Amino acid sequence: MELDAEDTVVVTNKASDDGIGDLLDRIGKASERLVDSSERQAHELDERMKEFIDRSEKATQDFVDRVDKELRTQLASLRKEVAQLQSRLSGAARPAKKAPAKKAPAKKTAAKKAPARKTAAKKAPARKTAAKKAPAKKVAARR
Repeated sequence: MELDAEDTVVVTNKASDDGIGDLLDRIGKASERLVDSSERQAHELDERMKEFIDRSEKATQDFVDRVDKELRTQLASLRKEVAQLQSRLSGAARPAKKAPAKKAPAKKTAAKKAPARKTAAKKAPARKTAAKKAPAKKVAARR
């Protein structure tokens, strides 16, 4: 059997067509695997991102709740302190008004007693002066 040139080209073309076909099939299968792998990784990445976002939102909400609770506690404490200060100030203001009213009559009484003593003291020296003047008049009368 003898092969001529046409038969050799056909056999070679069939062999190369089969090789290219096989190569194309392998490339197609590889690209399908890459697409599947990429889709799987994209799906996993989406899931991880959702988990991350959920954890982040939960942590943020927990933080906001803690800050809110602390602020409410401090605000309640501050209101209580303000109420105590107001009651102290209103309580201190009332006795302060009453105390001067009570002390004022006591001072007036003391003031009345002091001038009374001074008047009595002045009368006594006035008597002594009168007594001294009397002898002086007598001396003048002797001349």
